[in-house]
Amino acid sequence: MVAYDQIGGSIRSVVDLMEWFDRPFVELAYRVMLKRPPDPEGMRYYLKRLRAGHSRTAVLDQLWKSPESDPLWDQVRDLEATLTRFRKSRRFLTGAWLRWSDPEIGTRASFRRARSRDNMLGHIRHDIRDASNALAAGQDSLRELATTLLNQQNVLLASGLHAQGLAQAPAKVAGAPHNPRLRSVYDVRDVDLSSSGRRTMNTLRI
Repeated sequence: MVAYDQIGGSIRSVVDLMEWFDRPFVELAYRVMLKRPPDPEGMRYYLKRLRAGHSRTAVLDQLWKSPESDPLWDQVRDLEATLTRFRKSRRFLTGAWLRWSDPEIGTRASFRRARSRDNMLGHIRHDIRDASNALAAGQDSLRELATTLLNQQNVLLASGLHAQGLAQAPAKVAGAPHNPRLRSVYDVRDVDLSSSGRRTMNTLRI
């Protein structure tokens, strides 16, 4: 469900409020009329009425009659005028035309069926919107995860190449075994003993 914190600030008029149906509408109606979230019992009651075809204006009017009522007249434009029109439609004689002609507050069976259908379609649209938002958020998370894994892979790959290069590079290790060039006494014949001492020692490697 769409959170009130995400949409509450965008409710500036009754037109904005009437863009919502079913559960989100009840949530907003409570916030506008009672300045609190709906309790579970109230949510069930008003959802049942909306799904049966009662008007959203009737829900607002019922909440206005609550002892807790403190409508945001100054924040939601045309709210007071909308409720006044609804109450006028409930008058036996002067409201007869409104009950017959207004799809939102009319009492004809065709109006109730249409409102029930619209509420159901609105509920489906809200669910699709929520699912789309969740999917978009999931895609962003997957994209971030893929980027992190790719960076880690690059770091590990670079470390592996560096270690491989060190393993293949010739190294002079202290204490390496001595490998003399003179393997027998007969090899002495090939040594120029008249050369300098350092050159002779290097030749002999001793």
